[in-house]
Amino acid sequence: MRLLNNVILIFRKLHLAIAKGDDIAVHYLIAVAHSCSSSHLLDIRDKQHGHTALHLVVAADRPSIVRLLIVAGASPNVRSRRGRTPLLVACARGLLRCISLLLRPVDDDERARLTKYCTDVRLPASQLPLPPVYLPETNLLDCEGKVLMFICITAASK
Repeated sequence: MRLLNNVILIFRKLHLAIAKGDDIAVHYLIAVAHSCSSSHLLDIRDKQHGHTALHLVVAADRPSIVRLLIVAGASPNVRSRRGRTPLLVACARGLLRCISLLLRPVDDDERARLTKYCTDVRLPASQLPLPPVYLPETNLLDCEGKVLMFICITAASK
């Protein structure tokens, strides 16, 4: 149990690094999760709002980190306490680049670049299978019962 608490504490630091805009720490912590095939650690939610790292980077409109999290296996389908997925957040804010990166399938070149980064920062290569790549659910309702397409159209018209 103690080890699990320490691991969770480390990945809460990912949320802090995102909030501070510390891209070096963000890249490193994502690589740590990838190197030990622990993509579920990327989906740890904050206590207050239930946001994952992916929610935070989408809200901050940081597309390159959005993509890195997706490639490392973060799930775009985790809902916050308000029932929003990262895709719903991106649509509500009209963040077209984030939307397209969330919807695009991961290719082998992206996985290879992440694995090379892990090697470059001297993290052990995972001996486990690659984490699953999740595509976001697109037929979602938010906590107010609005359909994703309605949210996108409303945001685009602002």
